[in-house]
Amino acid sequence: MFTVSSGMTATAAETIFAVARTAGWIAHALEEYGERPLRMRPSGHYVGPRPPRPLPE
Repeated sequence: MFTVSSGMTATAAETIFAVARTAGWIAHALEEYGERPLRMRPSGHYVGPRPPRPLPE
């Protein structure tokens, strides 16, 4: 493993992976906010049956 051969702990790979993914997610979010309308927020209307009313207390 690269982390062990570099003198890092065995769990360092998980931390490196998490940091890299976080940076990618932030970059993706910034791209999405730059475009209008937001592609990640589809609008929709529920057309199914109405849910039952809650019981009175």
